[in-house]
Amino acid sequence: MKKHARWDLTSCDIHSEAIEFLDRQIGVKTLQSAHLPEQFATIEKYDVVFALSFFSHMPRSSFGHWLRALYVSLRTRRRLIFTTNGVKSCGGFCITPDDIPGNGFLFRANKE
Repeated sequence: MKKHARWDLTSCDIHSEAIEFLDRQIGVKTLQSAHLPEQFATIEKYDVVFALSFFSHMPRSSFGHWLRALYVSLRTRRRLIFTTNGVKSCGGFCITPDDIPGNGFLFRANKE
């Protein structure tokens, strides 16, 4: 995406090492995230916010708060896109589909 002049990309992460990598190695603008959604704010407004597996690393209790924090960083009538780990990811996390509760939401804070 960075190779196309029509895209003005900004990448965001909570880890300063990731921010440095994105800036120096990938060459995109960066934005430091926050530990709490209420502390996350962007100066710019965006046409698209794409959260790649971000919500797979957040507890259910923060899901709505983070959706709101990301949504307010959008220009009017733009897109918020996010992905999560699904049933096909179970093997990589040493769980089975039977481990997933009926509401479809499983979070384990092993890395967070």
